Amino acid sequence: MFFPFWIETDREWEYCQRFPVMVLVLTLLCLGVHIAVTGQLAPAEQADLVYRFGVVRTDFRWYSIFTCAFLHGGWPHLIGNVYFLLIYGASLERLLGSCRFTILYGVGALVSMLLHLATLSPFHADVPAIGASGAISAVLGAFFVLLPTAKVRCLVFFFLRPLIIPVPASILLGVWFLVQLYSSLEMGGGGLQVAFWAHVGGFLAGVALLSVLRAFSPGVTRRSEGDRDGERPD
Repeated sequence: MFFPFWIETDREWEYCQRFPVMVLVLTLLCLGVHIAVTGQLAPAEQADLVYRFGVVRTDFRWYSIFTCAFLHGGWPHLIGNVYFLLIYGASLERLLGSCRFTILYGVGALVSMLLHLATLSPFHADVPAIGASGAISAVLGAFFVLLPTAKVRCLVFFFLRPLIIPVPASILLGVWFLVQLYSSLEMGGGGLQVAFWAHVGGFLAGVALLSVLRAFSPGVTRRSEGDRDGERPD
């Protein structure tokens, strides 16, 4: 098991902004909603909220594609999503800017849930889907395209001995995507616990959106003048 905890990006990139505002906002919203729901509502009320604002194929509401991203099925689910958002989203938003990052996140939520609904088993058509993992998968896909050579420092346990190793983002995220795709095909989209097809759809949405953005907006890959002259920024 790999636990990424630090990302070393290419210092030649020119950042659009210093602080990842939207990553912080999304993190606080997810935490705030979860604390409010679990702390203020009874179990029956929580279930009603999940059905009302989660994505349910038999009772589909258009807004649920976005509201479901702020609901989670427990602290492990929430912490796992927020962890990946902070690790990969912070560097990505600094490069893209808050506006582009927000669009990416929203497109990821949309595409991931649509693919989830399209592949969902009829036996589970009334089960609500919640969580930000589809939108965050788009962040991973965009990171895969924009920063493939970034070194992701990971904590790995080898025979119960902790090791820290740097892994290229292209390898780490590529393996992650293949695992999601394999799990999706193996389960046929019928799993109740993990919406693997949502992960696949979100990742591909991020790859596609960043590929188009790089093709039509060269500034996304802009490097600083000092680096083009062979100098490193301080």
